[in-house]
Amino acid sequence: MKFGMDKIWLTIVVSWWVILLAGLVYYSGPHITNPIIIGLIIFFIFEILEVLLGTNLMLTDKEFFRTDYFIRKRKISLQDITGLRYASTWKLGQHHLRSLVIDGIVNGQPKLIDMPNNGFAEKNLAAIATELKRRSPSIKVDKHVEELIKKYS
Repeated sequence: MKFGMDKIWLTIVVSWWVILLAGLVYYSGPHITNPIIIGLIIFFIFEILEVLLGTNLMLTDKEFFRTDYFIRKRKISLQDITGLRYASTWKLGQHHLRSLVIDGIVNGQPKLIDMPNNGFAEKNLAAIATELKRRSPSIKVDKHVEELIKKYS
């Protein structure tokens, strides 16, 4: 199962990057060949592509992955997952800005993978939590994860 970014969030973020890129190109005028301007254009293009194609979540038969920036993979074996939390991301907006956190122990060390609800959509996070809990009923979940699963079941 592969999960991409939330469509609404993508629209907002990509629109913002495109507006900044267009403004930079428009206002740079004859200075478009300046190395700093070229560097900024490359940066904005990379950010647009990264948000559209380079960030995703994947659940396979044996592992869960979060890929960022095309190459940075955080992964955990399903058998190493010990719990799921739906934790507040910020002190302000505690009920709306949350992340699904996968807790686990890998080689005796704690490991976590977080997925914010603003980028990945609650319904996707609920589907991931539901599937992980179905595959491994021993995974502990907090009350917020239970509420999230019920909300989208």
